[in-house]
Amino acid sequence: MDEPRRRLDPLAVAVNAVAVVALVAVGGYLAVSLWRDTPAPLPKPAAITAPREAPFGGQVVPQPKPAPVPAQLLAQYGSGRRWHYKVSVEPALWRDATLIYRMADRNGVKSVDTDFTYRGGSMNFNLGVFAAGHPSHANVRFPGFFMHAAYLDRPLEIGQRFVWEWPWQLPGGQVRAGRIKRYDGVVQAWQTLPAYPSVKASGNTHVVARIEATLSYIEGGEQRARAHEVLWYSPRYLQVVKVIREGHTPDEGAHLIIAELVRHDSP
Repeated sequence: MDEPRRRLDPLAVAVNAVAVVALVAVGGYLAVSLWRDTPAPLPKPAAITAPREAPFGGQVVPQPKPAPVPAQLLAQYGSGRRWHYKVSVEPALWRDATLIYRMADRNGVKSVDTDFTYRGGSMNFNLGVFAAGHPSHANVRFPGFFMHAAYLDRPLEIGQRFVWEWPWQLPGGQVRAGRIKRYDGVVQAWQTLPAYPSVKASGNTHVVARIEATLSYIEGGEQRARAHEVLWYSPRYLQVVKVIREGHTPDEGAHLIIAELVRHDSP
């Protein structure tokens, strides 16, 4: 015999419904409160970009604002100025070597006289006329890097290319058609470079354009020898403050030559 169905108490049902609604409301309130009290995620800190190291030392820096150069170039290269470079070579053909360049004004022409001193001796010679493409550059060997500034008489920009040529003289000094030395360089970057204490520089560093170049010895349309050169050019001094040349060439006995500005005298 079936048991009679239980009858639900309307009052109990109502109480339970109210309790469920209250629990849901309390849970929703707590969730909203917790969400409001949770701090918003902090923004990610801006990435700190460290200065990039440049090849051969120093840091890469933004390109300076270009400024007119030719007038400064003429003023900086007045008579009486001297640039002193420490020179090291491999193999060590000379020790304690120094190149000193002196500007002289001869009949309105800017000429460069050079003193080369080393342990055990010295020599003096006229490097040539400080003007791009001048015929006197034909006899220029490594000390001729001082003349490069005459070809860089303009604001320098990254990617800018410079190409110039000199006759490649025969051993007796004669010049033969088709026998040339070609310089092909590109401005690779702007960077800082440590300066010697005896050279006045901002923060003991130069801001320089790094130019990397190939010096080719060409005869009859064929390359006979080649050297790689890196030079650092300072707009402040309108001159190369450091240069490194690597390679075996017919007119130099050393395969590695480094020169660095260690002193600058103004009249």
